[in-house]
Amino acid sequence: PPRSTLFPYTTLFRSQKIGRKKALKICLIWQIIAVAFIAIIIVPMSYANANVPLIMICLALISIPWMGVIVQSFPVMWALSPKGKIGAYMGIYYTFNQTGYSVSPILLGAVLSLFSNLGDHRFQIMFPYVLICLCLGFFFFWKVKGGEEKLSEEEIQEYKDKYVKDD
Repeated sequence: PPRSTLFPYTTLFRSQKIGRKKALKICLIWQIIAVAFIAIIIVPMSYANANVPLIMICLALISIPWMGVIVQSFPVMWALSPKGKIGAYMGIYYTFNQTGYSVSPILLGAVLSLFSNLGDHRFQIMFPYVLICLCLGFFFFWKVKGGEEKLSEEEIQEYKDKYVKDD
């Protein structure tokens, strides 16, 4: 099957096997490790002598699990929502999601301003900032109870029929 139709099914199937919350935790831990590696080793090592291919590889190591977080968070929110209130819960989810996307750059700018005496080296603070944000997110996510809705074999087959096309 074409990769575009296979990917949603494989993601759904894997998370169905190991559990959505477990998949989210794996993705968050992967991100925390990748960002810590970048913050502690890569950024100080390559700040003076930028190694663009290495930095791009490291950023890919962060973005791959981030995609997993995005893909898995929607079904977890869906499963946590009571019947008839899914729209309201998803609205709250997206409100907080977009608020974080809006507030975090402003907060990072304030943090960078606090370290303006470091000159251009203040930008080395970005990845530790991201690491702190990821650890906070992981802490809050660890407190989530529920959100594991198991699909029946019929529902899995329905998704497979819908997303996996034979060429």
